[in-house]
Amino acid sequence: MNELKGNGMEDKDAVAKTTQEALMNAMDSDGFRSFVKGESSRFNIEDLKVKAVADMTIGGQTGQIVDNAYLPILPEVERKFRVRNALRQGSMSGDAVQFPDVTGGEGVPTAVSEGSAKPQMDKDFSLVTYNAQTIAGYMRLSNQMLSDFQGITSYLAYELPRQIYNVEDTQLLTGDGSAPNLYGLSSGALTDADFSGTSFVNAIANGLSTKYDCILAAIGLLKSRDYAPDAIMMNPTDLVQLAYARDTQGQYTAPVIFVDNTPTIYGLPIQESSAVASDTFYVMDSQNVGQLFQREGVSVRFFEQDGNNVTTNETTVRGEMREAFAKFHSDACFVDTFTNVTTVIEASA
Repeated sequence: MNELKGNGMEDKDAVAKTTQEALMNAMDSDGFRSFVKGESSRFNIEDLKVKAVADMTIGGQTGQIVDNAYLPILPEVERKFRVRNALRQGSMSGDAVQFPDVTGGEGVPTAVSEGSAKPQMDKDFSLVTYNAQTIAGYMRLSNQMLSDFQGITSYLAYELPRQIYNVEDTQLLTGDGSAPNLYGLSSGALTDADFSGTSFVNAIANGLSTKYDCILAAIGLLKSRDYAPDAIMMNPTDLVQLAYARDTQGQYTAPVIFVDNTPTIYGLPIQESSAVASDTFYVMDSQNVGQLFQREGVSVRFFEQDGNNVTTNETTVRGEMREAFAKFHSDACFVDTFTNVTTVIEASA
């Protein structure tokens, strides 16, 4: 082979040439003829030089010869609790929810004796309107990405609704009702200022109040107005602090009881959500505070005919929903911070 290379032949051609010659010589040998006749069970090919045997490794190969595991797109973490889950829900037609609200009145019933005149009463009403508002967003992707990126369609069908529900959580908690915002639970809710003139003010010795006491005070305030609080919402960090709070003797001070894996206080379930600001808590009568009306549920749609998508070979993906949150009794909810309520219910030093 060296001689062939020396005469200008390429390595691969020289190898093929020498290999062919070795085979031809072997087939012309007595050993090969004996093998063909069955007189011998084997024959050797003389003069055939081969590469020394070596261990095989992936690193010694050229290109990607191993199929790696390919997982779907890793989505963002979904919140385990949505504010809407704590509210009454329904559907609506048209673009608004309307109902007559009592704004005042004169006269009250009294006990009357036989033959006496009965007191006259009246009520004043005002039509209240809650318009449906839209929460929406869109993305624009190339058609090649939609076609070639495995799992992108399923990912978008998950991710857009997730982000829309995140916005809805915030709107249902703190929306101010100014279009296009929804009315949130905080709008018109009771606060620490409503403890004024009640027995809850300075009810606990200085330095002894806990987050548990703040919640009990809010429950008591709502009950004093004939509401039946049935839900508590707070940030997860506050729930943990509430659970591990101890007195100076190291004893737990908050009797948090778990029912079906849900923490409860005074029989009320506690729902935790990162949508609730740290140090803030909500206590409400969900049956009286209001109702969430769905006009259009969350939808994800794909459009090729949008803007210059045709010429740029792109597709627009839109996610949206439309709804109204009608507030029936805004004061059926208490919203404030543990810090503020502690200042009110705890006596001064």
